Amino acid sequence: MRWADARESGMFMWLVDRNALLAQFENVARNEYTKSDIKNPVNCSLYYLALKKKTVLQGLWRIASWNPEQAATQRLLANDFDDPKWRTVALKNAYALLSKRRFEYAAAFFLLADHLQDAINVCLNQVKDLQLAIAIARVHGGDHSPVLRKLLEEEVLAVAAKEGNRWLASWAFWMLNRKDMAVRALVSPVYTLLETPCAPDLTAKLFLAEDPALVVLYSQLRQKTLQTLRGAFKVNPRVEWDFVLDSAKLYDRMGCDLLGLDLGMSWYAVFE
Repeated sequence: MRWADARESGMFMWLVDRNALLAQFENVARNEYTKSDIKNPVNCSLYYLALKKKTVLQGLWRIASWNPEQAATQRLLANDFDDPKWRTVALKNAYALLSKRRFEYAAAFFLLADHLQDAINVCLNQVKDLQLAIAIARVHGGDHSPVLRKLLEEEVLAVAAKEGNRWLASWAFWMLNRKDMAVRALVSPVYTLLETPCAPDLTAKLFLAEDPALVVLYSQLRQKTLQTLRGAFKVNPRVEWDFVLDSAKLYDRMGCDLLGLDLGMSWYAVFE
């Protein structure tokens, strides 16, 4: 599995177990290295440095005798990057690579310099890959790092609000341990839940699309914890009922009329 496959599945957003997260990310690193006949360590540098496995990367460079950058890179990687001097050198290399538009490789050197936030910024602004930014923040910094928190609050929720992506908003709130908001995001317009509301793009596909699975997730989450139940109580009953009816109508249009009828008839019988 290469990064393109991982991004399509969204696995580095929904994986919960940290060991599984790291194992799958290392699997991506290996496959990025072997994706072409000419195995280039540059292709996997970002992934191995996110995993903090510089020694593995050094081993790959050792056998890349065909690469004109081999000698210089080996000399650089042999240094101790706990030393501020070498972190500064890595940082200079990162900016040089940015100027050459080698964006992913630049992000790798930002990680080598222990500048996780700068690596994330490159993924967002130059690579234009939000999921890559999320994956690196989770793998390198952990799920409770301030960098991931900032990414979720300032980028992920903003994207969710603009696009009307309730799944993304609910996931982001859940990761921020705001489980009450994760429930509300499934029913209420996302942009109304942010402290600094942003203008939604009402032409976005997710605003125009209806998803019958949202009501299933909502019914499961609202009773999961006391915090999620508290969030459900903050949803206007009329808004919730309209949400349920819209889902029931959608099931009807899909040919699942009995499922839609059962949803509408049983909703308050279950949750009252």
